[in-house]
Amino acid sequence: MVYIISHNVRGLNDQNSINDKIKPLLQLKPDIILIQETKIHSNFNLSNSFFSISSNASAGVLTYINNQNLKIIENVILSNRILITIIEQFIVCNIYAPNDHKEKITFLKQLHNILLNFKDKYPHFSLIIGGDFN
Repeated sequence: MVYIISHNVRGLNDQNSINDKIKPLLQLKPDIILIQETKIHSNFNLSNSFFSISSNASAGVLTYINNQNLKIIENVILSNRILITIIEQFIVCNIYAPNDHKEKITFLKQLHNILLNFKDKYPHFSLIIGGDFN
């Protein structure tokens, strides 16, 4: 079993934000943490993590691997709103959907097609989708 937490942090701007927003989650001892609305605009230093660069004030996703025994096969940053990490027998998709209804419909259709492609590539892997769907 894999224990996963998903959380919208509304910004990880500095080391204090990391301490205030991620460290309490680590106390719950999850294997994976999916974080949305990171607002990371440049290089970011958090070991064992994969993240997208945010192009605006309300996007960005980060996947943090807290269990070093999990084997990471592939990590794909598809946009500042979609991050897919292939871990052992799982396709882990971390998303931050747009607020706007029309944009969200388009986003979810694109996400559906992306996930179908990953299921074709990894047919025996379980799909886990987490994030902020707005």
